[in-house]
Amino acid sequence: MIHLSDLLESAGAAVYGPVGPTVFDSFGFDSRIIRPGQLFVAVVTERADGHAYALDAVRKGAAGVLSQRPIDLSVFGATGVVAADTRQAMQQWARWIIRKQQLTIIGITGSVGKTTAKEAIAAALNGEAVFRNRANYNGLFGLPIALSELRPEHRIAVLEMAADHFGEIGKLAEIAPPNIAVVTTVEPAHLETFGSLEAIAREKSALVAALR
Repeated sequence: MIHLSDLLESAGAAVYGPVGPTVFDSFGFDSRIIRPGQLFVAVVTERADGHAYALDAVRKGAAGVLSQRPIDLSVFGATGVVAADTRQAMQQWARWIIRKQQLTIIGITGSVGKTTAKEAIAAALNGEAVFRNRANYNGLFGLPIALSELRPEHRIAVLEMAADHFGEIGKLAEIAPPNIAVVTTVEPAHLETFGSLEAIAREKSALVAALR
């Protein structure tokens, strides 16, 4: 759940045009599978510009759009929010909401076994107050999207964190500082990026180094 006031305060974003809905179910980034009530995020990549799909997302029920430039949504009654960088805005919002809800964070990383460990820990804790990121929403782009599904009743977040380049675990730990850190294994994954097991171990150890 995303409150417009939290997004504006945390991400240095601004509203443009008439204000429609002020609470959104979650972030969505694919206009083909957008759900009514979501906040569509226009993401710019080397292959595509999400701004081109914003109006299609609103036509399909998106309650608002987070973009890097203004888009006229007045006909649809949706809320427009603009930020310098939509990915960074999502990360800033995620960091903000974790602190606002005073969540206990259990961070999990490792070369293999992250998802199994996440599911096992969440199942062991077994309660409505326990949140876990779904599927493979575990990177700098995916984790904020997953966290947008947080609800006010959540008190513990069991978060899988993945990296395929140097520094990503450290940045994820800045978004969600762990109270408990779990490193499953260090194995030869993404060696084309990291180069050695020692480098992989250093990357994973950033989660432990971030312990409060």
